[in-house]
Amino acid sequence: MSISCECPECGKRLKAADSAAGKKAKCPDCGGAVPIPVRKKPKPESADGGDFDLQNLDIDAGMAGPVEEEQVACAMCGEMVKATASRCRYCGENLEAPRRKTGKRSSSSGPGMPVPVVIAFIVECLFIGLNGLGIVGNLMQSNIPGAGGSLVRMGIEVSIAAGLWQRKSSARMSALVLDGIGIVLMLVCGGFLLAMGQQPQFKAQIPQEMGAILVVILAGQIVLYITEIVALMTGSAQEYLDQ
Repeated sequence: MSISCECPECGKRLKAADSAAGKKAKCPDCGGAVPIPVRKKPKPESADGGDFDLQNLDIDAGMAGPVEEEQVACAMCGEMVKATASRCRYCGENLEAPRRKTGKRSSSSGPGMPVPVVIAFIVECLFIGLNGLGIVGNLMQSNIPGAGGSLVRMGIEVSIAAGLWQRKSSARMSALVLDGIGIVLMLVCGGFLLAMGQQPQFKAQIPQEMGAILVVILAGQIVLYITEIVALMTGSAQEYLDQ
């Protein structure tokens, strides 16, 4: 008969001859020392064969031998390894990285889209609507280049909104960059309008109400830009869109 034992380093099951009992063998996989247990001799039965002496009961007998651990399949080679192993003992695949990635994704998925991301998505939809109005207004005035510019901006906003919906970190970065550029442009345009509003020629060509409407539109866009920046800079938005 042979003696079954297990390598304490890698968990490989080994068999040794009875003559090797009490000695140590070298594991063929990891090279670690494997202690070979001594086979216990059966105790002689009592003369009557009926009564059992509780004082001779070996309490630890049921706990002898290696404890079976949970095993999982390696994602690379498919071999069964310990669930707590950090590296596959067959192909050397790093098992910690997929485990960390899975844990990170499960913690970030949550019940749904975080509120800051929802706010940013709504802002992008508002920008899409404003650019759509810009296209219509430019076409009504036969301003083809202006309509083309609004169409390009609408395409960019649609791409960012789709990226936010698909949880892409690149969409978050694109939105932050465009928001920063938009704030600068709106401030420049607002300053230009305020400066030109002091000129008599400008006042004669554009009614005062129209100038006030333009200032309100510029200020509203700045508010939307700032709102989206604040929303996308929150920790929940960064975690949700980190792919």
